[in-house]
Amino acid sequence: MRSDKERLQDMEASCELVLQYAQDVNTYANLLASNVYRSGILHELLVIGEAANHVSQVLRSKYSEISWREIIDFRNVVAHDYFGIDWPLVWETSIRDVPKLLGQVRLILSSEFGKDRSGE
Repeated sequence: MRSDKERLQDMEASCELVLQYAQDVNTYANLLASNVYRSGILHELLVIGEAANHVSQVLRSKYSEISWREIIDFRNVVAHDYFGIDWPLVWETSIRDVPKLLGQVRLILSSEFGKDRSGE
């Protein structure tokens, strides 16, 4: 079973990829024009939501400023209602919410695990 630290590292890596993909496409119109980037961003948002779902309740409670439930719910919509995806929401999440989440996850990793951010 993966640890909280590993789950948070998964979230960090996926946030970084979402930001890179969003930077690469640069605009919402370009996102819509690229199946590859849409798929990539959706996949990483799924990973973020799945990892968040498995972070311990103790850690989620300690860092309640993060919208854990919204992150998990977003993952569930993407995973189970693929043809109903709200692409403007995906784009806004990618450029507005993911950068904030990345900062929060990095803060947790630093606060909880200090300099030893490598594997267990």
